[in-house]
Amino acid sequence: MHRLTRPVVIGVTALALGGVGAGVALASPSETPAAVAAAGHHGKHPGEHGEFTGRGKAHRTIDYQRGTVTATNGTSITVRSKDGFTATYTVAPTAKVRRDKQAATPAQVQTGDRVFVAAAKEPTGLQVLRVRDRGPAPAATPAPAPTPGS
Repeated sequence: MHRLTRPVVIGVTALALGGVGAGVALASPSETPAAVAAAGHHGKHPGEHGEFTGRGKAHRTIDYQRGTVTATNGTSITVRSKDGFTATYTVAPTAKVRRDKQAATPAQVQTGDRVFVAAAKEPTGLQVLRVRDRGPAPAATPAPAPTPGS
């Protein structure tokens, strides 16, 4: 399994969670912004999900996705983005998981949690490198009841 440098993974996570420049965040130091922008996305919401293939000896491909966990069992996580794109990721023992800015375990990731996943595209499938878990979505606030006579 290939390793991604810590600064690149941190940059990917920070920018993708912010919804800005996700493609640029995945660039290796040798990539140009134009090449990264041309890497493309799976869907119409830049920053929701996509992939990038870096240059170098290994030509490693990294997939990333932001969305809601629809299934998890400790060894895999299925995530659905707002535009309906769904992917399942295998959680390797080396995967780094953060929940509410604290180190966590894959078992702490629950169905309904909002996550950002960065995964290496391997011959065996998508292998999680990092998961940033923001916990469950806040409950929707009900609309105020109409007042009599309105």
